[in-house]
Amino acid sequence: MRRLRDLSLTIAGKRKLAKALQAFDLPRLKSAKIELAPSVTADVGELAGDALERADRYLRARDAWIESVPGIKGGLPVIKGTRLTVHAIEARVAHGDTLDEIAAENPDLPREALEAALLFAKAHPLPGRPPNISRPAA
Repeated sequence: MRRLRDLSLTIAGKRKLAKALQAFDLPRLKSAKIELAPSVTADVGELAGDALERADRYLRARDAWIESVPGIKGGLPVIKGTRLTVHAIEARVAHGDTLDEIAAENPDLPREALEAALLFAKAHPLPGRPPNISRPAA
């Protein structure tokens, strides 16, 4: 049995695959089978099941805990019902704080909200030039 990685697709074949993938919503995509060529079918769930599951968890966490409201912190993404930006959580973790420490300071926030904020901040970095870490700050 040949593995999918041994198959080369033409540009037209890749476009056909992309169009077929776009036709599915995330839950149905996990069990989708897409015909790539005559007698060649890709089982999307088997090939990308772990990535699809992670994407599904991310989307659920984002929808449950993260919001962006123009009148709050200039529209930066925050944990719902707070003024705590996702990038503030990320910066604290980057500087050595743990989610447990942040949770202890914010007892009304469930740990899941902090985890969602950290994941969102990593997936959506602030715009701008990345810091130059090879040169010490003045």
